[in-house]
Amino acid sequence: MSVLLPPGGRLSGASPSLRAYSDPVIFRDDRVLKTLLRKEIKYLPASKNYFSQVQDNELMPHMRKEVSHWMLEICEAENCHPEIFCLAINYLDRFLSICKIAQSQLQLLASVCLLVACKVRQHRPLPASKLVEYSDFNLDGLNIMEWEVLLLSKLDWDMSSVIASDFVEHIIQRVRLLPLGWNPELIRRHSETLVAMCSAHHSFYALAPSLVAAGCVLTTLRPLLEATEVQNPDPDTHQRLPSLQNAIDIVEKMIFIEKMEVEQCMENIECLVKNSKALSSPSQVFGTPKKHESFSDENEEETPTKVLDVAEQSHN
Repeated sequence: MSVLLPPGGRLSGASPSLRAYSDPVIFRDDRVLKTLLRKEIKYLPASKNYFSQVQDNELMPHMRKEVSHWMLEICEAENCHPEIFCLAINYLDRFLSICKIAQSQLQLLASVCLLVACKVRQHRPLPASKLVEYSDFNLDGLNIMEWEVLLLSKLDWDMSSVIASDFVEHIIQRVRLLPLGWNPELIRRHSETLVAMCSAHHSFYALAPSLVAAGCVLTTLRPLLEATEVQNPDPDTHQRLPSLQNAIDIVEKMIFIEKMEVEQCMENIECLVKNSKALSSPSQVFGTPKKHESFSDENEEETPTKVLDVAEQSHN
């Protein structure tokens, strides 16, 4: 399931997806990073297990999984950046951690979360009429508008959430100082795809976004860093090459989280990747969004943008 476009690519019939230039003045500034770290706790769900504590087990993790994949397919069909999906999932979890809903209202809530997330972070909104269409006309435009007000009021109109995607570039900009011959754009795209996978899985929703982002970037870098350990020191320069532990040390000092927690998060992400076949083939409970035509074969070979591609290449 593709959630990203290849560099310079576009979906047929869709407007081109644009990415802002990664300004080093912003992403290498410790003040910006510290502000994100200070604010991220504020946007965590109020309950660490809202399924039992708030929803009285009427909503179960597999239901969240099904609706999250429906949301991800909409983001793919609408050519959204992965941060839109992650932001919408944040709204979903925050709402469910404070407000009990019926099973029949879950898709309605998910559609509203996507609607608001697109308004907050995307240059073009997602019309309510399209969400009705994507639901196989199970939803009603008037209900979507009413629930939009409900979502905003329950979250105190504070929709500028700090999510894991916000930390990915900060981590890459600092880890790339290690003398490695890797492509930052490729690492970025792998990492963002892993962040989207983590957002879709209920076991990560209560973790700090900075921890999830760190785990995703390090999981992406792990094969490369472990390969350098095999030939350490470099046979040509006789200099010691960076290791995985060097990268973990950098991240630990960045986000002020114990190394053990970072390593545990990486293990959980790798388990998620191994089971990604289940994630890439969700049951069609909520209806299937209309898909645009696939990328050209040439573009598909350039960058592993699909979840299964990431899974396979991360463990080859």
